[in-house]
Amino acid sequence: MKEPQTDPTRLQQYRQLAKTLGRASWISEGYVQDRGPGWRSLLPMDPQGQRQDRQRGFVARTVQWLKKAIENWRALQATIKQMQLLSRQELFGTIEDLQDANVSPKMFRH
Repeated sequence: MKEPQTDPTRLQQYRQLAKTLGRASWISEGYVQDRGPGWRSLLPMDPQGQRQDRQRGFVARTVQWLKKAIENWRALQATIKQMQLLSRQELFGTIEDLQDANVSPKMFRH
């Protein structure tokens, strides 16, 4: 059996995607939403009965941070999905036994 030949374009795409994984920032899975003033009313009050600006700012910053982390997580998932597709194309395009068996890559999708 001869050594499989990798498509150089596919390999370049894969390596580029792998680099994006290395540049990933903070991630978080899930969702977050700013529920507006009613939700903020749960914040503690100062002795004069006023919401503390510092705490309001903390909530806003937390929501923004989580939104960005969730966006980063979703981007990583999309990148990994692309890498998986390229990997399967490589597998089914270079392994002779699989080519001869007429195995469809669709069989392994989920």
